[in-house]
Amino acid sequence: MHKLFRTYMNTIVIFGSVIFLLFAFQMTQIKLEFDMMKILVIGIMTITSAVIVLDYSEDKTISLYSTFIILALYFLQVQWVILIIFISDLLYKLELKYILKEHDKIFDVKLTFNIMSKVIIIGCIYLMDIFVANDLVFIILSCITYNILNALSVVWVIKLYNNDPKLKVLSGEMIIKEMFYLLMTTTLLIFAYKSYSYLGLIYVFIFLMSFVGYILKPVTHKEMLNQIYHDTLTGVRSRGLLDKYLFDKIYGRIPFTLLFIDFDDFKSINDLYGHDVGDSVLKEFSLKMKNEFELYDNLYRFGGDEFCVIVDESDDINKVLENLESILKTNVYKDKKVKFDYHVSFGKFRYNGENTMNVSDVIASVSYNMKAVKQKNKAL
Repeated sequence: MHKLFRTYMNTIVIFGSVIFLLFAFQMTQIKLEFDMMKILVIGIMTITSAVIVLDYSEDKTISLYSTFIILALYFLQVQWVILIIFISDLLYKLELKYILKEHDKIFDVKLTFNIMSKVIIIGCIYLMDIFVANDLVFIILSCITYNILNALSVVWVIKLYNNDPKLKVLSGEMIIKEMFYLLMTTTLLIFAYKSYSYLGLIYVFIFLMSFVGYILKPVTHKEMLNQIYHDTLTGVRSRGLLDKYLFDKIYGRIPFTLLFIDFDDFKSINDLYGHDVGDSVLKEFSLKMKNEFELYDNLYRFGGDEFCVIVDESDDINKVLENLESILKTNVYKDKKVKFDYHVSFGKFRYNGENTMNVSDVIASVSYNMKAVKQKNKAL
């Protein structure tokens, strides 16, 4: 993680908060228009486009969310747009927490960053609206501004977190394609509403949502997400999901304990009995954990014969270790041809909420502790 990562995140939040306060002050000076039907229809569509993308992909940029934010800016006062964005992002986080169970906190810096980065973007678009009279020119400039600023904010989060300013995140071709997609969908919705009012807006909304689903489903369906987030051999959670969850914990400075489970001399099993038997041992181990270990949902395959368990602060780590040791005290693999014992070792590392650590530091620390345990066991 680059030393400027948190500074960048906080700068966006502060800058967005200033713009938010300016709009709030403006609200006291200018009377807000209250067209309940328009606010409700556009709000529901924007919120739906933000949340429903979870059925297809974790990447919100390929949904209609950006399209509906610009649509809302075209027809509604900016204060209503900010409210819609806040509700949309909040519901997205609620779905992540209570349905996908990926986040511990609802109101955290990441939520604030997402909202405030959009506030900065709509602040820039709002300024253009003051000086640009032509509708089509405004739509084009809005789409270009939104796409570029949104891409830059996301790209630099990734670059700084990975501590690699030269990391290539988005290609020019990808940005142009997204900009074209945003321009076409936004223009279609705006002129549908102008020509056929709410009925035209609803028809086009239904068409576009179906179209997005049709395009995204073959390549980002939940089954593919399941393959990405779960290990194909054992069925437990994947290394990629472990990194993602650890990032959320560490960024939120939420204390936890990471347990490392490593097979002792697993190479000899592969050498003596073959890799097929070795794979069967890993699958049997995972099944045993699923049937007997209460924290199975927090079990991840780190790689090879190594597994991790994230233990939350609310759980008694000593009790968890006792349960693990009792479950894994006697391990016997048996099939029609072979029968043998296998053993595992445990390592642990407690993250206390230090702001100087990142995912790599935590992994390195628990790996070091695991090696120390293995050396101790060998000495005995």
